Amino acid sequence: MNNYVYLQVFYLLHIRLPYSEATLHGNSTDKSTRGLHVTTHKPSTLAVDNGNLTYFSFKKIRNSPEYVDKTHFIKWIFSPSCARYQVILAPSKFGKSTNFAMLREFLHPAHYGHSDSIKSRQEKLFQNLEIMKDTKFVAKHLMKHPVMYLDFTPFNINPAHFQDDLADLLRRASDPIRTMTSGKENLDKALFANITWRIDANWSRPSDGRALSFAYNQVYNGPIIVLIDGLNALLSRSWVMEEIMPGHVSLVVEAIGSYLFEGIFRNPNVEKILMTGRTRIAGPWKEFIADLQYTNIFDDAELASCFGFSEFDVRRIGAGVYGLTDYTLNGIKQWFDGYSVVSGEKRYGFYPLVKFFKDREYVPLSDYLEIPIFELRHLRNFTRSVDLSLQGPITIPVPEGNTGDELWDLGMYTIESNRRKNMIEGHLYLVLQYLYEIGVYSKLSGNATNMTMEVANLQIAQDLRKRIYTVQYIEFFYKTPEHAQLLYVHALSSLTQKNYTLFQTFAQSVQRLLTRSTLRNKEEVLVVMHSAIQNMYKKKKISLAKLKLLGVTSCIKNTKKVAGDNNFSQEKTDSQHVKLDILVITQYDVGILIGVEYGEKTSQSVLENMVYNDWYKAFYGDLCSRYTVQKMCLVGVSFDSHNSMTSVSYLFNSFDLSFSKTIRVSLPS
Repeated sequence: MNNYVYLQVFYLLHIRLPYSEATLHGNSTDKSTRGLHVTTHKPSTLAVDNGNLTYFSFKKIRNSPEYVDKTHFIKWIFSPSCARYQVILAPSKFGKSTNFAMLREFLHPAHYGHSDSIKSRQEKLFQNLEIMKDTKFVAKHLMKHPVMYLDFTPFNINPAHFQDDLADLLRRASDPIRTMTSGKENLDKALFANITWRIDANWSRPSDGRALSFAYNQVYNGPIIVLIDGLNALLSRSWVMEEIMPGHVSLVVEAIGSYLFEGIFRNPNVEKILMTGRTRIAGPWKEFIADLQYTNIFDDAELASCFGFSEFDVRRIGAGVYGLTDYTLNGIKQWFDGYSVVSGEKRYGFYPLVKFFKDREYVPLSDYLEIPIFELRHLRNFTRSVDLSLQGPITIPVPEGNTGDELWDLGMYTIESNRRKNMIEGHLYLVLQYLYEIGVYSKLSGNATNMTMEVANLQIAQDLRKRIYTVQYIEFFYKTPEHAQLLYVHALSSLTQKNYTLFQTFAQSVQRLLTRSTLRNKEEVLVVMHSAIQNMYKKKKISLAKLKLLGVTSCIKNTKKVAGDNNFSQEKTDSQHVKLDILVITQYDVGILIGVEYGEKTSQSVLENMVYNDWYKAFYGDLCSRYTVQKMCLVGVSFDSHNSMTSVSYLFNSFDLSFSKTIRVSLPS
């Protein structure tokens, strides 16, 4: 027997709403758009709806610097509070790169031949900010400090690509001075004679950093400010490679230290060095930056205000989202970054996971590393080393004999130990556990082209059901009444399985959600379930006595209210073809929508059937606004290997990046 299930995975990153800006105006009275914080006007402070400062407010900081006043941050770096070496720790979406970009625009001198136009553009960029009112500060600092910008975020952990990336970094960092020296008596050749663009095999030349800073000093004839962005990306991926290729970290440290830090950190002509990151500096890097003053912005409300947040905003960020009660910046970090700062070996969570798999020999390490590792802003860079095309299934192993509880633990371990990576494997383990517990699969029989499924009964995971199927658990995942129809799908599934206790649990939870809200389409939600139950009654799959016992007999009294054009009511419910739509919102800003389909073949893949449903197209915008969901994983579960998935990315033009693949997962025996 081929004991596999095929997961059609469509991983959506960097969610953007599908609505026009006009419908998302901050003063809109349309309740359907309430909570969506994209506005067509320039707010004085970040938009707050019912005390919530959501992901979309953070998005404005990242993508729209004109929304945020950088006055405090620009002034702060020249204050006594800012040391010569300064590490600024902050989550993604908090505005680190945006602040650095604004700082560079404000401080860096204009290029020769373009000074008037650049000065005009810079003044226009800052004209609405408070900093321009401080004429003394502007006269002293505006376009008066040359800035060397080093961005480590594109770096690849692969040693072969690392050499190219380091060379690219040196080229980008030298662009401002190469532009100014171009054509001026070969000055550029003299300045760059000691800079090696291609790193040699033994990493032996320490001159590049010194040569680069010397070139800045010669061109600008004064001290420079160095901005190092994304230092954590280089650090974390170096530690990943250390587990795979022992000794790699020491090579990276030696290369970066000799090429850059030796020439920059110990250069008396460098006025300040500012670095950003999302992890504490540790390990061999302390050899080069041991004398840095660490500043964690989450412990310093004053520094947080430098990033455009008022004290009021700080207290309000995250309020009311999943019961978050820690309104401090540290609490904000844990929510929006999806992880909290930990110490020791857990800090670099990827290599314990590799060891976990390697020790148990579930899968050869070489095969395991073919599974893509996702991090939002680095996905484009992985395309050089990871083939993201649809070229057959890859296998994610599930150890034989696993119970649902063990699947849950494995999935949570994968995510907990890789919070920064949000690895897709961990989420799929949770998907499998969830499917296991609701009885979507328990025992398969037949062959790969004609499989039948025996629905699990209550005894298979009775202890798990007691833990999982509680009102509190359901309402944790389904926080808004708009998602009540998804609970009804669970309820109908439990009726199909004749699990009436489970049905009542779902029904009670749904009713509680509906009664305490002002859901506009409440009647529509009720009609959906009534229609499905009525169909079951007509087909004699459930008796009138049982309906009376369950208290849902009202659904068969008035057939005129049934919405015949509703997607849910049109779904087949016979034994030859079963469809389920399940939504799981994880704690790590990832929404998983699961579509399960088994039985007779369909002309489209499960995933395509899911996304063609109108309810989902209208639903995911609300999902993104009411949760801090930044990524979305659609999983179509099929038991037919021939049900191949075609690309559905064109349906989701509101998602910047996507990854799709059919994954074959081995099931417990």
